[in-house]
Amino acid sequence: RQGSGTEGASSEDYEVRIPFRTFQKEFGTRWRDVSVRAKVAPGVAIADAKDEIRGITRVVRKLDAKEEDDFTLNEQETLRATIQPIKNAIYGIGLGLTALALLVGGIGVMNIMFVTVKERTREIGIRKAVGARRRTIMGQFLIEAVLICLVGGLIGVLISIPISMLIKAVLPAYLDSTVVMIAFGICVLIGTIFGLAPAWTAAKSHPIEALRYE
Repeated sequence: RQGSGTEGASSEDYEVRIPFRTFQKEFGTRWRDVSVRAKVAPGVAIADAKDEIRGITRVVRKLDAKEEDDFTLNEQETLRATIQPIKNAIYGIGLGLTALALLVGGIGVMNIMFVTVKERTREIGIRKAVGARRRTIMGQFLIEAVLICLVGGLIGVLISIPISMLIKAVLPAYLDSTVVMIAFGICVLIGTIFGLAPAWTAAKSHPIEALRYE
């Protein structure tokens, strides 16, 4: 099943869990850096559990009473406190770059639609002269703006597939279908917001003035 690790930084989809004795039998002492996770039973104090784990680990590693620990004990909350600021910074930078990209893309779509409206002024005038309503013309240009954004989103998804496959070769990653659907939803939203002004400009144009446009 899909899930995240106890530290929230890794995926359980890429983990294999075996008994420690089996690990020792198969790998022996070749692996010196071993991470062991322990879950504290309900009602047991964290400090008591750490003392017990420390004592067992010292016995396993055959440390004398005078020797210092050659291992470390980390609580899950400590690891989260260390990782969370880094994750927040990455998310913040990613969110800022995404917002900037959406703004630039939306302005680009709006400019394209304004040019389209200007080039089709005479067509708009003819349609209004034969009875086309404002909302019909406005809806047409809004749909065109949304379609431009959807095509851009589709191109982005197609580009992201090989990139995610390359990343997957190094780090655990997969392309979530939910994320893709959200991306297309954002494309529709951006197309609607930035297509409103050009669509309204087209809808409110006077038919006589539009027919005179060369």
